[in-house]
Amino acid sequence: MNCTQSQHEFIWWRAHMKFPPDYPYSPPSIRFLSKVWHPNVYENGDLCISILHPPIDDPQSGELPCERWNPTQNVRTILLSVISLLNEPNSFSPANVDASVMYRRWKDSQGKDNEYPNIIRFV
Repeated sequence: MNCTQSQHEFIWWRAHMKFPPDYPYSPPSIRFLSKVWHPNVYENGDLCISILHPPIDDPQSGELPCERWNPTQNVRTILLSVISLLNEPNSFSPANVDASVMYRRWKDSQGKDNEYPNIIRFV
């Protein structure tokens, strides 16, 4: 995957997409094999993105059912969503709290705080 927003420009990551036996009725999972410092990527590389969450009604998650997996998704729509998430992290539901705090600080400073972009360049 390649993400081409200013803070991720020209960074390449290796990732593994695993499809369950009952795909497309259940979502695949995505795990980054490369080290990724991102608010929505767990330390083990698992990606946290709504469209890959099972289509159950879970009021505690803060996600609407329409934001979760549905069988009309395909590899193209999944990858577009992942690229979008890499460009615009969801810092309100982080998998990596430290990265989320840094990202918000960077965004709030309008790019003046360089800690977040410096870390993601050297991870």
